[in-house]
Amino acid sequence: MADSPFRVGAIGCGARGRSLLRRAAATGGVEITALYDPDRPAALRARREHAPAAAVVDGIEQVVSRDDVDLVIVGSPDHAHREPAVAAFEHGKHVFCEKPLATTVDDCRAIWSAAQAAGRELIVGFVLRYAPFYRGIKERLDRGDLGRIMSIEANENLPYAQGAFFRRDWRRFRRFTGTYLLEKCCHDLDILCWFAGSLPRRVASFGGRSFFTPRSGAPLYCRDCDLDCAHRLELDPLPPKPEAEPELTRGRHLDLCCFNSAQDIVDHQVAIIEFANGIRATFHSNQNAGRPSRRMYLVGERGCIEGDLYWGSFQYAPVRYTGDWEGTPWERTEVVRAGQHGGGDGLQFGDCLRRLRDGRPVLAGGREGLIACVTALGIDKALSSGAVVDLDETWAAYGLSGAPETTPAR
Repeated sequence: MADSPFRVGAIGCGARGRSLLRRAAATGGVEITALYDPDRPAALRARREHAPAAAVVDGIEQVVSRDDVDLVIVGSPDHAHREPAVAAFEHGKHVFCEKPLATTVDDCRAIWSAAQAAGRELIVGFVLRYAPFYRGIKERLDRGDLGRIMSIEANENLPYAQGAFFRRDWRRFRRFTGTYLLEKCCHDLDILCWFAGSLPRRVASFGGRSFFTPRSGAPLYCRDCDLDCAHRLELDPLPPKPEAEPELTRGRHLDLCCFNSAQDIVDHQVAIIEFANGIRATFHSNQNAGRPSRRMYLVGERGCIEGDLYWGSFQYAPVRYTGDWEGTPWERTEVVRAGQHGGGDGLQFGDCLRRLRDGRPVLAGGREGLIACVTALGIDKALSSGAVVDLDETWAAYGLSGAPETTPAR
């Protein structure tokens, strides 16, 4: 079996699905055998670009029931993960599910339960776990350089063009994404839980939509707009203008006004998290940053680490008396960050395949997907209610308590 090709089928062949297929095709010992997308041209494009020998089929069942499929990639929109993932497990397949695992806690639980019942591996696309930046920090934590962590400060501030993209894409609606925090920042919440080694106990949040708000004088499409706007999308050639504003758009393919399009997600949010082991953390996201950042600052009893994924480096300083109130000089660690997600995209699929072949657990599975979903939705409940939300009863209801079962970085 170790020498035979690992056969992959894919459900969902949009931009992210094709990115995963490209990584799969570049991984030795992998054969892509079947593709499905409700938008058949998307599946045909995926075959043309990454899998010329794959069959393009007409439904989910025609992928998951094939004898020449060992693992199913679920790359469909966030709200449409449960059906293909559960169906794949019922047919005895492994599943790689793009993040977030699902948009509701019940759907996450159903997918995870199906994986356990089938005795197959569920991989969640938390690609940041594979980025050298985060792996390097985790190694420092595991060897005790910080000692007991006391607090963590983290953010993900999007470049303004990406923030505008969200206002044109299907991700602008909570019915497709759950919430903005769940869809975009579940990566970061997973990293916080991974580093803390504990479940979030209480959460609070503040935020809203204060920049991407309706603008008088701006039409619904950029092509019709005369305003001086840094968020304008100019396409050549221009696609046909729909008779009515579409919902399931792909944000790079239609010049919807990012201010006047229908939307119900926030454009900035701040969260406060208290973990069961006493670590406190803050997380901040804004979608209109002139300069993007994905920063972390971890403070422990023995030292601190500061870094930004966009810099491609992090810095460590121990707590050591020097006679200078500024402390000891930073010890800088450079990391490789070529490619998307700090280089994680290029490493994720190969690492997952090696772990599957060796019978080792993957870095992020169903449990981690459920934890990130509960945390994000709990934070958004705190945002909408204006109250501190206690998650202990939620964890107990799903049989979770204490520290997440995570695999150490290798």
